[in-house]
Amino acid sequence: MQFRKHQSECQRVIDGIIAGSGVTDIFFHVVPGGGKSLIPLQAGKLILAGLADKLFWICPRMTLQDQGERNFIDPVFRQTLGYSLAIRSTTNEENLSRGTAGGISTYQALAVDKFKTVLRDFRRYRYILILDEWHHLAEEGDWTQPIRELYDASPFHVFLTGTLSRGDQDKVAFVPYRQ
Repeated sequence: MQFRKHQSECQRVIDGIIAGSGVTDIFFHVVPGGGKSLIPLQAGKLILAGLADKLFWICPRMTLQDQGERNFIDPVFRQTLGYSLAIRSTTNEENLSRGTAGGISTYQALAVDKFKTVLRDFRRYRYILILDEWHHLAEEGDWTQPIRELYDASPFHVFLTGTLSRGDQDKVAFVPYRQ
């Protein structure tokens, strides 16, 4: 399998983090269908390097949640990356990873996590936070506060989107805007 440009860049950034670059936030703006879903698997290398314990991927739809879980067990991806981490679909459950390298959920599920079950797990383990199609998070939106708490509790953050704007013209959360 040949890496696309942004996937090769991701590999270089991850290798740089392992070498001590100090990078904690990685942003990807890639067109829909451009291969963003390999990037969380690449980020799993931080677990293997001992810099993180687990990975948590948040996406906007259950279909993407299912796709993300399946990507981690795809034989082509496993062979390409040279390791066999797995994650599981979860919805605000205690012990969300259940013996795997992490979990994948939806923004909607996290927004209703009133008992902060996922946040408690983030405080127990060093999670890599993956925000897929994070343009769905408005800077001051209802979904943003619970995600911001996860962001604050995790050492590494990967942001994936095909668009850096919102239809309602609100600012996208976590974007380092300049005046």
